[in-house]
Amino acid sequence: MKLLARKLNSMLALPALLALVLVGCTSTKKTTTAMKTTADGYVPTSIEQLRSDTEAFRDQRVVLEAYILGMEYGTNADDADQWIMVLGLEPQFDDSIAGQLIFPKVEAKVRVAEDGYNREILRRCFQICSESRRKGGEVTIYGRYQPKETYAQYHSGVDILLDKIAIGETVINTDFNDHSVFTEKTPGMVKKTYQGVRKITDLAGTVL
Repeated sequence: MKLLARKLNSMLALPALLALVLVGCTSTKKTTTAMKTTADGYVPTSIEQLRSDTEAFRDQRVVLEAYILGMEYGTNADDADQWIMVLGLEPQFDDSIAGQLIFPKVEAKVRVAEDGYNREILRRCFQICSESRRKGGEVTIYGRYQPKETYAQYHSGVDILLDKIAIGETVINTDFNDHSVFTEKTPGMVKKTYQGVRKITDLAGTVL
């Protein structure tokens, strides 16, 4: 009887052991899957991918190409300059809505933003992006994907906090962190400690 009981216990234990093995294999696959990145650490993606797999890209530094639908530029409550763009899959040529941020009929879109006291740089970004929008050109944006997090007065949030933009051969670092883009323009350093909409940090850079 003891022998029979042992055999029965062993048979009952087998399904549990198999389940543990399967769970272990699944966990291993999940942990070893890594997103491919560019040489400077950004995950190439698209608006469609971000919308279809939001959680997989959350908090990742991403790079994507898109068309500018509308933009807004101004100052925030901390008197820092604030620049927001809405990007989509197709160009938008209607100048009457160039300053618009809400496009309810456009499902595939993302909102990107930057703020800071580096006014000359952000205004330059706004200018070249305005020109690109009028021409129906694409913009490449680099930044951290943080969808629907509250940003300034926009409680619905923005999707990407910008690091830099690229249009054609023009690349501008919106965060001031890479000064090599601007060293040929103006020598010297500008250093400020400030509290912006989303960060407290030291900024150092040269100004266009």
